[in-house]
Amino acid sequence: MGREGSAPEPTAEPTKFPRGTETVLLVDDEDFVRDFGERILRRHGYKVLVARNGKEALEIYRIEKNNISLVILDSRDA
Repeated sequence: MGREGSAPEPTAEPTKFPRGTETVLLVDDEDFVRDFGERILRRHGYKVLVARNGKEALEIYRIEKNNISLVILDSRDA
């Protein structure tokens, strides 16, 4: 038996994140957000296409639309 007040022993493995294989188009005008998002997505198995703005995103999408499974972009208040 454990001592009173001691933390219980873990009983399960830490949760593992599922890995992806899809292609993601990541659009953001901030370098940090783009770089961080790209690293995280690639680490989890996704192929990542990156655009700095809407114009770049549309050009990439026009060429790669049949391969892109998801588009992630920031939103701005008009």
